[in-house]
Amino acid sequence: MKKRFQYRLTLLMLGAIFMTGCAGAKETNAETKEVVKEAVAFPQAGEGSEAFVEGAVDVESNSEEQMQASESSENEATVETGKEDSKKNQKATNGSIKVATVGSPNIEILQQAGVFLAEKGYQLEIEVCEDYLTPNQKVVEGVVDCNYYQHEAFMERYNIEHQTTLAEVDKVYYEPMVILSKKIGDLTEVAKGMKVAVSNNPTAVARALWLLQDVELLTLMSDADMNTVKDDIAENPNGLEFVFVDENQLLEQLDVADFVVCAKGFAMQEAINIRDMLLAEEKSDSMMAQKLAQIIVAADAGNQKAKVLKEVLESEEMKQFIATKYQGSICVVEEAVEESKEAENAE
Repeated sequence: MKKRFQYRLTLLMLGAIFMTGCAGAKETNAETKEVVKEAVAFPQAGEGSEAFVEGAVDVESNSEEQMQASESSENEATVETGKEDSKKNQKATNGSIKVATVGSPNIEILQQAGVFLAEKGYQLEIEVCEDYLTPNQKVVEGVVDCNYYQHEAFMERYNIEHQTTLAEVDKVYYEPMVILSKKIGDLTEVAKGMKVAVSNNPTAVARALWLLQDVELLTLMSDADMNTVKDDIAENPNGLEFVFVDENQLLEQLDVADFVVCAKGFAMQEAINIRDMLLAEEKSDSMMAQKLAQIIVAADAGNQKAKVLKEVLESEEMKQFIATKYQGSICVVEEAVEESKEAENAE
């Protein structure tokens, strides 16, 4: 009896212990489920392991899609960057333009043009020559694309003498001749027998005579041309006396002659303030200015690289550069012609 009682008591104790363990296990499982539920948005309460596995697959799928989208965006960005780099490289590799020249201010003008050409993707290669024949020879031989240093009359003479067919691409600028005086303040004060000092350079003589005709101080023969000389004067109503001197001595004649005809740039280089002495200035639409304007020359007038150089030399940036640097001693032909026409229309 006693043993039976002890046996039952033992069973009751074991059952209590078992029940306590089960309750603890349930609480632990509940806590675990809550942790999983908070850490992973699924499975929701009541869902089984299949929903959990399905949700896990969705997470992996979404993650892969995001990675693929990210890679795609990066690839697209790389392609766009590549396109931009390609454009930049294309802009920077339009090629080189080779041009031959002689002396100043041609060199300085081309150097500045090179800056603007670089912005368009061209590299300007300037070959400076020591004489006036080599630049044309280089064009004929194809060593350079064009040259920039001469005027139309020189090119025409070169073609005749060397049996070549060099062509003018564009007139760019000219250096005007001026009439200066320390003794009179206006051309209306010109009197009979006054002395006019002119350089003994043949080209300078021709330009001086044409300028004097333009301001109506004399009249030239009807067949006068680029090679005009004193003997080509048809009428000299004031009986002007000409004094021909070396160009280096020309400005000294301002203290001797009644007026002097010279290149405006030459006077400015000698640091002479010509503002109060200026009586007249050669216009760009005059025959001599057109014939003696600096031009771009190529083997063919349609040379594309020469045309690119032409566009830059005619640009507003270059016009501003020339106006600022040379203060009127060099004038852009196109601009001067337009101003002249505007002035005529206004009259």
